[in-house]
Amino acid sequence: MKGETIFDRLRKGIPVGRDDPEIDRLDRAFDEASKLRMEYNSAGLSRKDMRGVLAKIVNSSVQDDTVVIPPFFFDLGFNIHLGKHDIINYDVVMLDCAEITIGDNVAIGAGAKLITASHPKDHEMREKNPFMTMSQPIVIGNNAWIGAGAIILPGIKIGDDAIVGAGAVVTHDVPAGETVVGNPARPIKR
Repeated sequence: MKGETIFDRLRKGIPVGRDDPEIDRLDRAFDEASKLRMEYNSAGLSRKDMRGVLAKIVNSSVQDDTVVIPPFFFDLGFNIHLGKHDIINYDVVMLDCAEITIGDNVAIGAGAKLITASHPKDHEMREKNPFMTMSQPIVIGNNAWIGAGAIILPGIKIGDDAIVGAGAVVTHDVPAGETVVGNPARPIKR
């Protein structure tokens, strides 16, 4: 579509590979994100300085009471949308080729992974274009709690007040108020 960028295509789930005419633009964005990631994760930053770097990462202001504890890992950063009163613990990974939207009062445990990107299931397509990526957004509702080590897969919506148990692998949407555990994650209580 005319006027559509490589970032628009990624956000829409359109496959993007190394043969994309704008791949250099994506590579530059990854390089810039890498610099910001190193700056954010460096020792000795004050909370105020961390918030300033985090605002550069997400390309938006960050609430004073939202905390992302380093180390923090991400692909691009600017596709991450943080809410108010969020706490994101150590060693969280957000692969944000598509948007990751986090509501207010969300807790994300240490080592959790939010993955928007995936690759073709067809092995011939992967052989032809080994770095081809397609992405789907992740949405986490208000007051949700994502346990330590949980993995949220592409396209997942976690409803308001939902709980994802530690180590759970979330392969389907989690309705509001539901608690899921296990691999694959399954409900235990509503």
